[in-house]
Amino acid sequence: MKTEKAVAAKAEQLHKNDAGYKSNGNVHFLLYLVGLIIGVFAIRAFIFEPIRVDGESMWNTLRDNERCIAEKVSYWFTEPKQGDIVIVHYRFSISSCLSSRMPAAFM
Repeated sequence: MKTEKAVAAKAEQLHKNDAGYKSNGNVHFLLYLVGLIIGVFAIRAFIFEPIRVDGESMWNTLRDNERCIAEKVSYWFTEPKQGDIVIVHYRFSISSCLSSRMPAAFM
């Protein structure tokens, strides 16, 4: 037991004196953080996106200020069907989008 503690103490002392060990740990942490941020943005851009309902145009289904999650993957493989709720982003506004029920006329 004493030898394990002595070896661990000696290893800690060596790491404290090694500037490369500290900077290597910082680089690994920054790479992990950058990867995490890219992953979060990729999930939001391609898989699902949180949205907030603004307005009462779809009052029977969605309430004003209701928070929802828009799932994006299913429409990679199938077309929207009649009755599906679709979200259309405005072309000239980043923060605005329109949610509407898919009418039969677009089928």
